Amino acid sequence: MRTTVTFDPDVAAEIERLRAGQQRPFKEVVNQLLRLGLAQWDRQAPVRRGPYTQAVWRSSGW
Repeated sequence: MRTTVTFDPDVAAEIERLRAGQQRPFKEVVNQLLRLGLAQWDRQAPVRRGPYTQAVWRSSGW
């Protein structure tokens, strides 16, 4: 699949640093990073929250 993605400057610099250090094509580095990130995302436990509660303020005159 082809698509256009805009990376933040810090992310683009890190990808380029990794690419240059491994002498691999940009596409390979981005795909590997996405695979790693997606695998970690799947391993994260879902956030469990209890029911919403709201503190009640009562004036002393009621």
